[in-house]
Amino acid sequence: MSFHQEVAKFKNWAKTLLSTFGEWELEYPEWDSFMSAASHFLDRTSSKDWDDQDWQAVIYAVARDNECENLISIIAEDLELLVAFSWRTTQSEEQQAKWQAAAYLGDKASLVCAEPVLLQFMKDADEYVVRRSLLSLSRLGSEHTEKLAISAWDTKHLYQRIAALHALHNIGSNQLEYYLDLASEDGRQHLLSNATKLRERTSSLR
Repeated sequence: MSFHQEVAKFKNWAKTLLSTFGEWELEYPEWDSFMSAASHFLDRTSSKDWDDQDWQAVIYAVARDNECENLISIIAEDLELLVAFSWRTTQSEEQQAKWQAAAYLGDKASLVCAEPVLLQFMKDADEYVVRRSLLSLSRLGSEHTEKLAISAWDTKHLYQRIAALHALHNIGSNQLEYYLDLASEDGRQHLLSNATKLRERTSSLR
């Protein structure tokens, strides 16, 4: 069965579900066939020959594989493809594909290649996409990191604040100590735990 047929079958199955929370994709009874078809498509075709339908199918498949990340790993072996895929996802509603793209850009791409699309991801409505994009920008040393981290902190969202601290730490920002103190004032346990670990790391580097 072709890749597109496997995607269509998966979509039809997904429509029968009452809810799609947690690792719902892995409950698909023909998961192995779906993944095999997707992997085969990535291995045996060139993205230069893909049409819009091909791109949409690939994005859908990557999004469904968000727990294991096997497909995005294949894509990330080709930097040009990873960047092209990432730009394509910015026009998609598949948030599970977007955050994977953002994360892998931070690990595999250079700042020059990754920064423009990561900055686009920072405008996304999905909190997790934004969070992963901020962390990737910080790992790549983007000059925009500090400003974006402070904006993330100002949302008051717990995980945005945690990401802000890590981003400031990653770039060696002189604002880190100030925001670590603010984390103590915030008082939420998970935030405090991360702040404590970052203080310890910072102290060990002095």
